[in-house]
Amino acid sequence: MRKQRTKISVYQAADLLVVNYESQLKRRTWTLVAALAILNGYNPESPPELLLRVADCNQRDLHKSDLAKMRQHLLDDFNTEGLRYSEALQITRTPRQWILWAVENGYGQIPPALVQYPAQKAEHNLAGAPSTPTSKLEARIEWLKQRLREKGIELPLPLHPGGKPGIKVEIRAEALQHTKLFTQATFDHAWKKLPKTDG
Repeated sequence: MRKQRTKISVYQAADLLVVNYESQLKRRTWTLVAALAILNGYNPESPPELLLRVADCNQRDLHKSDLAKMRQHLLDDFNTEGLRYSEALQITRTPRQWILWAVENGYGQIPPALVQYPAQKAEHNLAGAPSTPTSKLEARIEWLKQRLREKGIELPLPLHPGGKPGIKVEIRAEALQHTKLFTQATFDHAWKKLPKTDG
C-alpha cells in the first residue's frame, strides 16, 4: 500500500512564500537550511520541517525536485565528516557566501533580489573593506568581476598574448585609484584568482 503524503495547508504555503529579503540580507549569517529556503524563494522563518517536507514531497521516482537537489549539493559541499544531518543543516555562512555559491553553481531559480547583492556588497567594501585578508581578497575579486562585466567582458578570461597591452592594464589603472582596496601587489594577486581559459 502506498504511503499517503501529507498535504500543506493554504496557511502553511502562504507562510513559506512570504520572504522579507531586505531583512534577511542584513543578518550576519544564515544556516544551511535557511540558505536552502531563501535561495529558492521560501521564508526561512517558517518551520524548517515544512521546507524539508516540500523538498521530499516533490520527489518523483528518479527525478528529484530542484529543492531536494540543492539540499544534497549544499550538504555535499559544506558538510564535514562525522557531522550528523541535523547538525549539518545548522552550518553557518554569510548571506554573500551562500549567494555566491548558488551563482557559481549555476542555480537559475535564485530570487532577483539576491542576485545583485554580492556585487553591491563588494562596491560597499571599497569605502572600508573588512580587515580580514580573506574578506578583502573576496572584495577585490568581486570588484574586478564587476568592472569586467561593465566592460562587456565575460569570464573565464582568455589568456592574453604577450607584447600588447590588454584589459588588465586598463583595469589595473582603475583599481589603483581605490587605495583602500588595492595596491600593485594585491591587484596582481586578485587578478590571478580570476578564472581563465587557454583559448
